[in-house]
Amino acid sequence: ARALVGVDPETQKNKWRVAMPDVFSVRNTTRESMLAPIVHEIKVHRADLRSDLRNPSKRAAYLAISQQAFYVLAENVGTEDEIPREFGVLLVEGQRLRCARFAPKRACETTFFTWMALAKATTFRADENANRTLGETAPKV
Repeated sequence: ARALVGVDPETQKNKWRVAMPDVFSVRNTTRESMLAPIVHEIKVHRADLRSDLRNPSKRAAYLAISQQAFYVLAENVGTEDEIPREFGVLLVEGQRLRCARFAPKRACETTFFTWMALAKATTFRADENANRTLGETAPKV
């Protein structure tokens, strides 16, 4: 999704960034105002997390397209104290996820173009794979 991340102070033009989170989920609804989009950015390597933390425009793009945004950290990749407060944190502990910090909810209006992109996207249905444990490979759809 394309996200507005600010205004260039010199040109006064909008600054845009393409946001491609690892998981982007919405409610199953026909009303745009009820989508409640959530971003989950999954980090399994320390270097990948550090790169994200040095990149404020990438984080701003995630926040711009979601009502809530979470970092999901594999074991020994990072701690909740390293993640900016506007993000929630989920920690992988063995085969379980522990919510170390809930993500604050923000107002988020999904644009028509984002709505259309989501409508055309391939979906993952959690009910088809609900019995899988963390680390198992998902079946090909």
